[in-house]
Amino acid sequence: MENELRPPYPPQPQRPSPPAPPPGAYAIPQPFVNPPVPAPAAATDAKAQTIAYALFGVAAVTLIGLVTKSWFTAQGGAIGLTGLEVRGHAVSWSDIPRMPTDIVIFAYLGLLSGLAAVGAAATMGGMLLAQKATRIPTKAINLVLGVAAFSTTMFLMRFYGENPKGISFGFSGFLAIGGIIAMGAITKQGVMPRARV
Repeated sequence: MENELRPPYPPQPQRPSPPAPPPGAYAIPQPFVNPPVPAPAAATDAKAQTIAYALFGVAAVTLIGLVTKSWFTAQGGAIGLTGLEVRGHAVSWSDIPRMPTDIVIFAYLGLLSGLAAVGAAATMGGMLLAQKATRIPTKAINLVLGVAAFSTTMFLMRFYGENPKGISFGFSGFLAIGGIIAMGAITKQGVMPRARV
């Protein structure tokens, strides 16, 4: 009975609610996204690898054309940049009397510059595989290729112009000159965009 007469507890004062934040006060939480993990660098770029192998193949074909004596064929003999081969015996240019000097010069120049072009192609291929394309000296290589293409073509034209009868074209000249031209095309289209020119 005593409890029933006791007045009720006084109401507790309510705390005022904090004011609403102004619009834009809080950034909308963004979902957490893991940062992209960079893919491991490939040992060799696929395109650079293809170009390198193409250079190796063209260099091998060009070398065959340079060192074989099948630029021209005649009865019982064959002619190349290194001289003549008659009935199985090699004859150098210095042993051939009355040979025009410019033909001999173009022969030796074509051989030396052609070998330099083969070495340049192999070097470019190796540097591409080693991912050092920016260090390829393309200007110097283009100069070597230009000299090789000019001298080998001039030898082919001058020798045939001097001896148009009794000889026919062989495969070596086309392999050598075609290979040098292909090296230039691959260098321009495939190597130069990757190198620092």
